[in-house]
Amino acid sequence: MLCAQGQSGRAYCLPDDSQPNTRPVNPASLSVPTLGEMLMWTREIVTKSLSSLKIPLILGLLFILGMGTADAQQGVSDFLFAKDGTLDDGGDGIPNPGDLINYNFGITNTSSADLFNVTVSDPMVSPITCPSGNPIPTLASGASESCTGSYAITQADIDAGVKNNTATASTADPPLSDDGSHSETIPQNEALAFTKTGVLDLGADGTATPGDIATYTFEVTNTGTTSINNLAITDPQVTPITCPSGNPIPTLAPSASESCTGTYAITQADIDAGFKDNTATATSSDIAARVAPVQAMNRLPITQGPTIKLDKTGTLDLGADGTPTVGDLISYSFVVTNPGNVTLTNITVSDPLVPTITCPSGNPIPTLTPGASETCTGSYAITQADIDARHRDNTATASGQDPIPQTITDQDNDSRPIPAAVPFLNHLGLLSLGLLLIGAGALTLRRRRSGPGWSLN
Repeated sequence: MLCAQGQSGRAYCLPDDSQPNTRPVNPASLSVPTLGEMLMWTREIVTKSLSSLKIPLILGLLFILGMGTADAQQGVSDFLFAKDGTLDDGGDGIPNPGDLINYNFGITNTSSADLFNVTVSDPMVSPITCPSGNPIPTLASGASESCTGSYAITQADIDAGVKNNTATASTADPPLSDDGSHSETIPQNEALAFTKTGVLDLGADGTATPGDIATYTFEVTNTGTTSINNLAITDPQVTPITCPSGNPIPTLAPSASESCTGTYAITQADIDAGFKDNTATATSSDIAARVAPVQAMNRLPITQGPTIKLDKTGTLDLGADGTPTVGDLISYSFVVTNPGNVTLTNITVSDPLVPTITCPSGNPIPTLTPGASETCTGSYAITQADIDARHRDNTATASGQDPIPQTITDQDNDSRPIPAAVPFLNHLGLLSLGLLLIGAGALTLRRRRSGPGWSLN
């Protein structure tokens, strides 16, 4: 057997007639050698054949090599295929579902033979248009053709931030194919708008009272380009917070909004402050989310009604003789009440005629909550002028501080009547009058007895 070996190490052999057990080599089973290898092998085989005068074998080998050379010239049929794309955001600079990625598919015949029926396909792009049609009927050796197509991006593509896909170019004659892939980056923008508003229900009395309900509305809007998942609305003062789709909100698509609600019962501290401040937070727990937590603060105004009320009453003690006398005491009661809806502090009770007014918690009264009262006391010793005037008028004042703070006051007057004294009636005068009356009575009785049948001795 005659064989030749190229630089690649591959051997190509022909059967040797002098060796009966050898079988001829099937040309179709031979690998295609390079032109340099064929020249080298031809030289070696010719040298060996001439030495053995086996001309028929040389001719046969040359025939086989000629076939291989022809096959090699046809087998280099090949092409280059590339795919590129550009996102058109519509001019607003923001990727939206429906914006187009415009693709260009370039194919070049790099072989020495023409290509026929070249088809360009892409599972995500349809149709793909080529100048000479798709399939391309004939692509001559060295020729190129550019085809185009577009794809409308989806919200899923925007959420992913990239669109990957692969196109294929294939020929029917000869049967060849090649793939071209492209990854188009899609800009992302995660943004969230969050607002909180509140309305206070004052109830039937129209006055802010502890336990009145503030109803809050939490509105969250996705102002970005990507979907936001697992969006929780929380507020340390409001629980629970209810959202139509649940809390956390499973998914909030771009431009979508959802309104959630919750309630809070106001306290006396809130009323004293005149408002209720609190802050809610919208947070996505999605590990893929890049949106930062957003907070919304609301100040709910609460109407205050600071009021103070003083009621003053007095009782005159005339002593054992029952007669108004200088120094008799008028005992006063001062009832201080907070009828408003805010807490009052530092409440003083004063009366210009009553130097000492005593209150259970002290005077000033430290604190008086809405609806609370405290009764203070004091006394006044009447004078001769009061007895002569037959009454004693005087006015007391209660003043305190509301939470602003501002001073609020109330006054009340007590006009205490003083009965008239009996003139010239003292103990001796009463005794003399008694004796005089007794004597007059005895004289009258005696005269009556001096009538008929009576004698006066």
